[in-house]
Amino acid sequence: MTRTFKLCSVILLLLLTGLAYLLLQREDQINKVSDDSVTTTYASNIPSVPLAADAPIAQNSAKIVPVKDIVVSIVAKDVSELWKKIMNSLSANVDIDLEAEQQLIEYLKHNDDDAIYADIIAKLTAAGSNSEETSRSQQYLLSLLTMVNSERSVGILLDTIATVEIVDSNAIYATKKSIERLARSPQHVDVIQNTFLNINDDNLFVDDLSNAIARNAQPENLDFLIGYIDVPDSYKKQAVVQSMIMIRQEKLVPHLQTYLESQNSSANVKQVALESLAYMGQYEAASALIKWSATQSMASLDQVTKLFNIALDRSPSAKRSITKELDDYDFNESAIKQGILRLASIK
Repeated sequence: MTRTFKLCSVILLLLLTGLAYLLLQREDQINKVSDDSVTTTYASNIPSVPLAADAPIAQNSAKIVPVKDIVVSIVAKDVSELWKKIMNSLSANVDIDLEAEQQLIEYLKHNDDDAIYADIIAKLTAAGSNSEETSRSQQYLLSLLTMVNSERSVGILLDTIATVEIVDSNAIYATKKSIERLARSPQHVDVIQNTFLNINDDNLFVDDLSNAIARNAQPENLDFLIGYIDVPDSYKKQAVVQSMIMIRQEKLVPHLQTYLESQNSSANVKQVALESLAYMGQYEAASALIKWSATQSMASLDQVTKLFNIALDRSPSAKRSITKELDDYDFNESAIKQGILRLASIK
């Protein structure tokens, strides 16, 4: 009896201890939930910042600018300070803070800041263009406008090219590289064409602008360039003739063929169209050359040989075109056909 009572007492004590432990754990959980609730409620009351590019931003609110995967908030005062910092470094001929520069570029990509652009124009058109500081400023600012690559920045860049005398060799090189960079996409081809139209014949960058148009030409741009080929005593004509071999868009082949087949095309225009097809080196371009060659007399044998030498050197697509399409045409001169076959066999 005494032993049973002691056993029951021990069991009851263990049960009470376990119950107390469970109650303590429950209280801790309640406190934790309460703490989390307070934190969540506080966080939910913090106003969020819109990150979408098209999100509305109040006039004096922060601009959200990504820099090296970090979101940086820039207000107008901050941008002004960035600009002053960069210009001071440029004036002192010391290294420019790359992070500050990147922040400025990202800001200008999305904001047409009138004050900054006015300062850029003033510096680009400043008197004393032979001074070292002005030349250095031209070099940097033209490159900066290219990196921003907005409609406004490119407009200022091209206006400068058209109207400002750039004499320093480093600034000239920077300008040429800027035009080359713009030519990597067709985004600005029409405004580049308009600049080419309006610049003087002796402008230092006639060739660069002509090349940029040719690299991104649509049919209307091609017509624009060909319009210069018969212009007498024009350096723009020479630039266009050289740039036509840079046309790479296969979709322009039918448009080039219309000039070959037109009775109104001069011999110069036809020659430029043929060379454009040869340097293009694409399948359809070689096919157009085959079609034209089939109609030629023996007097054109050397010309045909030269054109197909160029085309076969440019791309293996030209050889595939010869293999598949040469027999589809009845040649006026079998020697011309055999000459094309011989070239294809040794290339």
